[in-house]
Amino acid sequence: MAPSTSFPTGVSEYTGQAPHITKPTELGYFSLSRQPGNPMVRRYHPDQRALLTLHRRGPDLVTERLDIDLTQGMDAFIDRGQAQKDAEHLDPILRWILENKRTFAQYRSKVNVICWRGRLTDLLVTPYNRKDTWTLVACNIDDIIYLSYVNESDKESKMDSTLEATVEKVPSLEDKRQTSRMYWGFKFEQVMTSPPGDETSLQKPVSNFESFQSVLYTKVGGYRGTGVLFGAEMDCLDPKKVPTKPPDCYVELKTCKGIEDESGMRSFCYHKLMQYWAQSFICGVPTILVGFRLDNGHVLSTDELPMSKVPLIAQANGDAWKPAVCQNFLNSFLQFVTVLVTESHEQTIYKLKLDVSQQRVVVTREEATAQNQFVPTWYLDQRPGY
Repeated sequence: MAPSTSFPTGVSEYTGQAPHITKPTELGYFSLSRQPGNPMVRRYHPDQRALLTLHRRGPDLVTERLDIDLTQGMDAFIDRGQAQKDAEHLDPILRWILENKRTFAQYRSKVNVICWRGRLTDLLVTPYNRKDTWTLVACNIDDIIYLSYVNESDKESKMDSTLEATVEKVPSLEDKRQTSRMYWGFKFEQVMTSPPGDETSLQKPVSNFESFQSVLYTKVGGYRGTGVLFGAEMDCLDPKKVPTKPPDCYVELKTCKGIEDESGMRSFCYHKLMQYWAQSFICGVPTILVGFRLDNGHVLSTDELPMSKVPLIAQANGDAWKPAVCQNFLNSFLQFVTVLVTESHEQTIYKLKLDVSQQRVVVTREEATAQNQFVPTWYLDQRPGY
């Protein structure tokens, strides 16, 4: 279908005072694990079995003189793969809703949008995004907008593989580097949630099937704003903050290349800190623990960053981005979506694609079919109030 409308994303559109965004409230949680015999589906557990505890490597906020080898065990990495991630959509959150109908009913009148934390993070950083496109799909079910991600690049690669089925694709050097960096991130999580010296835990294969998910509610835009129910993976629990009420007790774990000079610091503030802040801010996680590594995957130091001070660090090193711009865009875009997505899920699926070159989100409407519907029938048949 031809584009029906679009939405601007440029920074200049969203200056001014930041909107009010309420501190997230944790409504519940669940764990996910590898499903035996079916790698396309993760197993749902209505408990905290996947919640891990942080094991710091020193008493101070900055810990140096480390040598954590993140390359160990890479050949045994159990990776879900992009196809499995794309196929999951909102399914685990929907499962939580069905198993917690009483809790959901208490917030039902406040909820305008249901999604994953990743979608909110993508939207927060969009005004400063000049490189990475994204495509979202949305539908209206009982006046609630269900928002998910579609991997358009994966569709293109499938078409390419069909045309060149006889040609075996050889991973490029950059592909190998990206795979290594992805693994190092998961390995860092394993190391930092294992007691120092616990070689048994560190010998276990790293898997990205397992995760602990918090189900949160926040309101973006004050009294007349957009109520959002969303799921967010939590890396670990801070033992210093137990029994602090969630999400204040969670910690976000990150790895990145060590900072060597002023240019490296500016790059870190723009390309990394904005993403770290957006991920943690929207779900109320107060602490970001960063492992600084060499190009060979060895972490030499860690630094704990208070989420609330991250924008100040960025400002002190070039003022590359402004939280208010991010928050204003998120607020405006969510309002735009709630007004736009009005036709029933049985009739229409809305596709919203970021065009970074034009600094706009382009919207198309598609007739709902079995191929483009992303909310499963088992949820539609059992959904609250149906």
